[in-house]
Amino acid sequence: MNPFPRSIRTRALKLVRRFHMYLGLLLLPWVLLYGASGFLFNHVSPFWGGTVDTVATFTPKQIETYTDFRPIEIQELSHSLLSRISSELGQDYELKSAWLHGPLRFVGDQGTQGVRLHLSPKDGSSNTVVFRKQGPDQEHAPYHGMYVHLPTPQLEPLAKQLNTLLETEGTKLDVPLSPAMQGSNAELRFVLMDRDRKEWRGGYNLATGKLTGVANDSPSRFNLSLAARRLHTNHSYPESINSKWVWTLLSDMTALSLVIWALTGLFMWWQIVPSRTAGSLVLLSTASIAFILFLQNLNSLAF
Repeated sequence: MNPFPRSIRTRALKLVRRFHMYLGLLLLPWVLLYGASGFLFNHVSPFWGGTVDTVATFTPKQIETYTDFRPIEIQELSHSLLSRISSELGQDYELKSAWLHGPLRFVGDQGTQGVRLHLSPKDGSSNTVVFRKQGPDQEHAPYHGMYVHLPTPQLEPLAKQLNTLLETEGTKLDVPLSPAMQGSNAELRFVLMDRDRKEWRGGYNLATGKLTGVANDSPSRFNLSLAARRLHTNHSYPESINSKWVWTLLSDMTALSLVIWALTGLFMWWQIVPSRTAGSLVLLSTASIAFILFLQNLNSLAF
């Protein structure tokens, strides 16, 4: 016997349905953005700034005829590498498994477009595509690429001091902190005006001392695909509350909403008694497939 009266169950189901619906309406723009940009990560098109055309596809025979390339023998290459490693370190290793991952990549230009050729190291097949670059060429500032060393924080000594501070507080690192020179870092952003009244926007990397700059009236290099993907991966809360902070908050709400939609969807499905058996079979099947694919892809990504 159901412990809840029918009227309570009916009101609860109605409440869940309303919540499910209005939450979707509230976050619809973000759901559409993340859905569309997720599609853009895997598919490109001239419409949104991706691949323009496949201009050439070569067979292994053509590659062999016109180039010195020959398909790589995995075992031969692996044992040669193993022999070199063992010789250099004076220690014997046993080869457990080996495989080739990814193509050999070549890039070039054709007018205002880029060219990318992928060559399979396994069999020598290849395809060549022409794609739009990220955007139109920009006029670089006269100082673009310069390195200027100013009395900003010296990162090497600072890293040593921070290691000492951590150790003082009871945290001793196996690998001490060192400056992170790769990727984004703190920078001073600015807009300058020269004596000809021309404006230049630029940045000064506090870690490397490198200057970057372009004319302030240069066209944006963003296209629809890049903009959507950047918004998709825009993460972490800034130090102050601004538009990025609000965007990140709504992104968090969207992620949480996906979980809520799944749970409320399960709740509404369970209320339809005739569909429980078929739904359970579908749920079990998709959960099993998802788990297997998750493990297989995780092994590849975490290698």
